[in-house]
Amino acid sequence: MSLEGTEKQIAWANDIKKDVLEVFECAKPFMIKMAEDEEDLAELKYYEKLLTEEKRAKFFIDHFGYMFTKTDKAYRDTYLTNLSIVMCKVLRSIAQHDKSNNFVGIVAQDLIGAYEENKYSDLRQ
Repeated sequence: MSLEGTEKQIAWANDIKKDVLEVFECAKPFMIKMAEDEEDLAELKYYEKLLTEEKRAKFFIDHFGYMFTKTDKAYRDTYLTNLSIVMCKVLRSIAQHDKSNNFVGIVAQDLIGAYEENKYSDLRQ
């Protein structure tokens, strides 16, 4: 899905979104296994939909851009781990303030552990 914004915003947000989705997809299988009930799975689907269907470049820049920097391979794992921490905070905050759902952000707390558990698995190849 293409993003909306200025050309510069879109270019930057696409880079950010790619990394955000990489962390999420890496953590997702572990989070599915850890889900205790249908509500946990629904919250996970809520986050996935939010991250994949958001059209505003501004969303990715505002929520994740301040810690987004180009990194070389040596620092990539550290960067992605830090990104998982930021994602946890952002997604939890969004879930708590979005009046269209009943989620309180509990599943978002598991994102960091899920990413750490799976970051070296075959899922990232």
